[in-house]
Amino acid sequence: MRFLRILLDETFVKYPLSMGVFVSVGVFLLYAGTLVPEVGWGDSAELSLVAYQLGLSHPPGYPFYAILGKAMTMLFSEPAIGTNLLSAVCTSLAAGVMSMILFDLTARAMISIAIPVLFSVLPNIWEMAVVTEVYNVNIFFLGVSIYLFLKAEQSDFSKYLLPSAVLFGLSLGIYQANLLLLPVFLLVLWVRSPGNRVVGRLLLFCSIVGIIWILFAGYAVIRSRAALAINYPLNSLQEIVTYVTGANLSPPFPKDPAHYVNRTLEHARVFSKNFLYLPIPFGLLGAVALFSNRRTPALFLTFLFAVNYLFFSYYAVSDYLTMPTPSYFIFSIFIGCGLAFLFRRWSTGNRTAEYAGVAVCILLVGAQLFLQFPARFERSNTIPVTNLIIPALEAFPQDAVVISRWERFTPMLYFQQTRDLRTDVTLVVSDNYLAQIDAYYNEMPDSRILIDNQDRELTEKYRIERFHRRWFLIIAPVEN
Repeated sequence: MRFLRILLDETFVKYPLSMGVFVSVGVFLLYAGTLVPEVGWGDSAELSLVAYQLGLSHPPGYPFYAILGKAMTMLFSEPAIGTNLLSAVCTSLAAGVMSMILFDLTARAMISIAIPVLFSVLPNIWEMAVVTEVYNVNIFFLGVSIYLFLKAEQSDFSKYLLPSAVLFGLSLGIYQANLLLLPVFLLVLWVRSPGNRVVGRLLLFCSIVGIIWILFAGYAVIRSRAALAINYPLNSLQEIVTYVTGANLSPPFPKDPAHYVNRTLEHARVFSKNFLYLPIPFGLLGAVALFSNRRTPALFLTFLFAVNYLFFSYYAVSDYLTMPTPSYFIFSIFIGCGLAFLFRRWSTGNRTAEYAGVAVCILLVGAQLFLQFPARFERSNTIPVTNLIIPALEAFPQDAVVISRWERFTPMLYFQQTRDLRTDVTLVVSDNYLAQIDAYYNEMPDSRILIDNQDRELTEKYRIERFHRRWFLIIAPVEN
């Protein structure tokens, strides 16, 4: 063990990038073995289709993700495999970046390997590493920007500032909520830069980020002119601003105080559960210990964590738990710093404490593998979405109108577009479905209408019968 530790320390001091490569390759092998082999539901299917068509996703849009996804889909006959693989690659690379950040902060090679592996098997991270999603792709680009910014801070921003700004700008093309983190970057840059260079560096960082953001907005405008399966008209400045800011989304922050109390407790519970609880005290200790040792990096990471964690804790959407992946990334770094602090405090000429800490990490990784791997491996060898959607598409009547919820609408649209399957069928996403049924029933009387719903409101107004598995055929209005 001692020989291995010395070898790792010496190698990674001389070649820090080798640590990132080592961790990334190991993590990728795990993800490759559990990669989902088909398209997903809802947003996942939409993103796969958007990448295939190089199109537009729902507001505020993910233009750089679409470009990266397009490059990956060109390598596979099934586009969703390419976008699923993009998630696996970027999450693996994010783990490698974390290892390099940790080694810079702790100079402990074994910790810098063990913690990123632990991060990689957290349930929410692993889940989004093997399907099509933007969140884990985002943490790679944001993570590299954070790493370069920390390196720049060590040199009083005489180095690495430019590439950090570029990577941060690129991350906005994957997830625009990163704009919330921009003030943290600017605050640290303002505090740590020499007085005669503050304005120039702030302008440089903002200009680079702004130019990249404008280019991505331009991409959205250009692609809105194309004939795409999913499209958003961007024909005026108001429509462009509404789209790129997501201003047409539901209000994100309710006025009810109970919402904030419930979310605080719920998110804290889920966040801790993802880590299996034990590392949480080490992470809190690590944040404090880092502050006492390197104040600026500690404040920078703490503010990034707080902004990301709190914003999505209180964001009034049901799937908010999938969004704060940067919080998990940063808190994992704090865990590593906490372990390193304890090792320094308890070491008495030997590395027993360090080995014990690494052993704890290995046990936690083993527990996560035990709890998750069987189900994830089984999922990687099944295709439930394909088996549900394709037979349904093939069974629908000629020229049918199919109204379905977003979760099922997007994979149907994906297969229709990528495989040129049943293009005679009109697919409609359910939105006030009773009004939609009324409209299609009157405007297209010769077309058969189906819906994936059978609630009381529907059955009170229409006679329906099961047509194929989860889809129901509208027969006629109920006579009063």
